[in-house]
Formats: sequence, C-alpha cells, structure tokens
Amino acid sequence: MDTFERVEERPHPEGARTVADLVAAAQGSERITYRRTAEPQNPSRYYSAKQMGDYVYVPDFLNRPDTLDQPRPKRKRFHHKSVDSIGPIRIQFRDYGNRRLAPFYSGWSSSMYLVSDALLNVLRRFDPDGFESALPRLSDADGEEMHGYTVVMPTRVIDAVDIMRTTVVVERHTRAPEIGPSYTLVRYESGPDFRDDVVAPTFVEEYRPGWYWRLEIVRAVVHAGIRGLYFAHPYKRGAANEIRLPAEGDVRHPNDW
Repeated sequence: MDTFERVEERPHPEGARTVADLVAAAQGSERITYRRTAEPQNPSRYYSAKQMGDYVYVPDFLNRPDTLDQPRPKRKRFHHKSVDSIGPIRIQFRDYGNRRLAPFYSGWSSSMYLVSDALLNVLRRFDPDGFESALPRLSDADGEEMHGYTVVMPTRVIDAVDIMRTTVVVERHTRAPEIGPSYTLVRYESGPDFRDDVVAPTFVEEYRPGWYWRLEIVRAVVHAGIRGLYFAHPYKRGAANEIRLPAEGDVRHPNDW
C-alpha cells in the first residue's frame, strides 16, 4: 500500500474552479481533502442511467477485446478509441428463464451500453452528438438472429463537478520510475454535485464513471412509455433518491415513476 507524505484537509486554492485545478495543486505523494462549503442541489438536474436490478443479467459480449483495446471516450488520461475500431460486435442473450428483455444494459467493464431502439430514439432526439453507436450482431440462446438494440458509447466528457458543493479527495501517488508511473486518483465523498454552467444533454464526468442524463430526458423516457431501467441521483444515496421505471410485473416501490 502506498504511503503519503501528507494527508490533510486544505482550503480550496485561490482561483480554483474545477477538479482539474485541485489535481494540479497536488505535489509529491499526498492525499488532500477539500471540504464542500455549500449544500448540494436536491433535486439534481442530472441523473445517471442504470441497469435496473430486476434485470441483473448482462448479455454476453462474445468477442470483447482486452481492457486496453476496448473503446473509450477521450479523457485527460486516455486517448479516444472509437466503437468502430473493434470491428463487428457479437452479443448473445443467454437463457433468460422467466426474465424479460430490458431497454438498457450496462456491463462488460467498459464504456459501452446496450440500448433498445425506443430508448435510442429518445437519446437521438435530445443529444444526437453525445455518443457513438454501432449495430451489433445479436443472437438468442439458440444462436438465432435478434434485432432491436444498438451498442452506444457516450463521448462527451466534462470536468463537471462543483468543487464548492462537493467534498473532493485528491490522491497523488508519486513513484520512482523503476517502481511504476506516477498517477492521481480523485474521489467524491457521498457523490458529486454539478456546476450550474454545465448544460449538456448528456455527459460522462471526467473523474467518475457513469453516464449522466439531464432530467428532461428522463421525463421524455417516461413519456415514451419506456420501462425497466432506473436513474440514480448523483449525490444522494438510497431508493428515495432514485427514479425507477419498473416494467409490468417488476417489484414496485412507493416512489417509482
């Protein structure tokens, strides 16, 4: 386990506005906590799209490339690798038992999602430039050809966190060349809150996984009658802060939409 020369809380550096500014202030091997100075927004303007727990099964990505070769959006630490760069994508739905197909699947430890045609139509209406897409070769458990889904990778990456309404922990790991490369990790205690000037329809946060959708898109998904996915509040935790769209027959909670 790495040890830090300094572990402390600090006030925000003068003029700091983004998480990148906090990262740039780290020197040597140190862990710095920047406490929020204002309350987060509730409700949020953005929610992250999730695969609902009633549909825990993830279709198999039969020809998934190794981690370093998988598609990914451009981030500060990584170069962009397009969805088309890996060639045809083969996905098979294994034996589903009594489960139904869902409109949204995440998984494969990647930046890609499997999205139904109906849900993709909503996304294209609100944010046609926010993602790449590719038609996969789909098959059922018997190998029969299927249709109705597209592989999607969000590509808009924003350093979006409001550092005054979010507690940010920056860990700078400085290493000798013979041991390994130096690197920086960022954590948001209890989750992030986003700056008011972030207005993109959808985006990926620079230092945190997840695909965030503006609340009006969530409402459009509901209006389109799409069910079987949920949206998580970026800051708050617990079912009371989720927007669940259960399909017919799913377990329902009092706050479901």
